[in-house]
Amino acid sequence: MKVVRNTVWIVMLLLTTTSCEKLIFEDDLSADERTTFDYLWNSCRDKYSYFRYKGISWDSVYAELSPQVENGIGNDSLFKVLAKMLNSLEDGHVNLVSDFNVSSYPFRFDANENYNDRIVEEYYLTADAYQTGPFRHNSIRNGRVAYIRYATFSGTLNDEIEFIKAHYPNVDGFIIDVRSNGGGLMSNVTKLVNAFGSEEHVVYYTRNKIGAGENDFSELGGVQMGSSNGFNKKVAVLTNRTSYSASSFFTLAMKTFDNVQVFGDTTGGGLGIPNGGQLPNGWTYRFSVTQTFDIDGYIWENGVPTDVQLTLDPAAENNNTDNIIDAAADWITL
Repeated sequence: MKVVRNTVWIVMLLLTTTSCEKLIFEDDLSADERTTFDYLWNSCRDKYSYFRYKGISWDSVYAELSPQVENGIGNDSLFKVLAKMLNSLEDGHVNLVSDFNVSSYPFRFDANENYNDRIVEEYYLTADAYQTGPFRHNSIRNGRVAYIRYATFSGTLNDEIEFIKAHYPNVDGFIIDVRSNGGGLMSNVTKLVNAFGSEEHVVYYTRNKIGAGENDFSELGGVQMGSSNGFNKKVAVLTNRTSYSASSFFTLAMKTFDNVQVFGDTTGGGLGIPNGGQLPNGWTYRFSVTQTFDIDGYIWENGVPTDVQLTLDPAAENNNTDNIIDAAADWITL
């Protein structure tokens, strides 16, 4: 696989937006049902990025659903057909939005959540924990480890990370818990990786779908992140199967640093940046338009693996402990 380290500007534009900000709107489009159906099918064909990876035959989807669409079937029936079309992509970054309904792909994982909020709040964060912006944090292991709970990448980060790092100057390392974090702003991923990764380098590669063919993509571009100050304390990242989207990007990037280990379960995936637009009838849609590769050229769209695979032990839960947090703290304090 040929890779190019300079990131194309359109990829960087997408990476700095939220998952639904960059919608393209067009004027003077015909609003009948057939036109709307064909418009969405063609848009997916030209721009959706994971057909080949997922083994999806888009022509077969058309053959199945097209006979169900005739002019005059009404908005509710049309919405159901278009939602079925998009959900056949099995992608958490897929949405269809009308003035009367919203469709999204219903992810279901046959895996333990591996996160107990009550135990974390009562026995690790405790009443002494700080709330700094979206972060809940506290010191554990007699002050040797800083535990940070980050429940969502939504909302703009300002100076919260700098405060947290300065608040724990003498710890051996940090635990960043993004279990059950559904994602959010990619700009927050960059800020967090830059704060806790060691030396700056390419952390993954990305490319855009740019044509109707399954292999019509832009050139690969490398995305660089990491500390410019040589941050070298140990960092443990905790993940589970509901760590989606920005959480998966964060995990993928952090795995490239020598000072980082990932504990828990494989993330939920979602490594395609979504984009979309407006249908002829005024409804809006989005789906993944990029592919992301790790530094060795692998795609982890369905979930980024851990370095240390662990499940939450029921016996530990009964003792009000989180064995995943404890394993990460053990590694940091070795």
